[in-house]
Amino acid sequence: MTHRGPAKGYRTLAPEEESRRLALYRAGLRDGEIAARVGTLPQTILGWRRSRGLPPHPHTSCPMEDALTPDECAEMRRFLAVLVALRRELPAGRKVEVAAFMAEWRKWRIGNFAASSEGVI
Repeated sequence: MTHRGPAKGYRTLAPEEESRRLALYRAGLRDGEIAARVGTLPQTILGWRRSRGLPPHPHTSCPMEDALTPDECAEMRRFLAVLVALRRELPAGRKVEVAAFMAEWRKWRIGNFAASSEGVI
């Protein structure tokens, strides 16, 4: 991924801010959610993301926002992003056991994530 740098008239981000935005993006948050967390406008995040060649995260097809709080929606997106990344790393023909993955995710969320992924795949 090539970063073109700031456009004319825009400031360069501090490395910590760049890292924070990228971590939120990689966690599956959309532009508006990232903007709310870093204290800027969604359009600013849109420009930042595009300048780095990062595609937008797709909108979910189910109305999570109707059933979950904004923080719970963000957590669900992180969960799904990790699950998608895990699936991409698997050899052809291997499947993730979603129920086992969910159990490990819950353990990790309370600080007891098992270092091994045994039983998840």
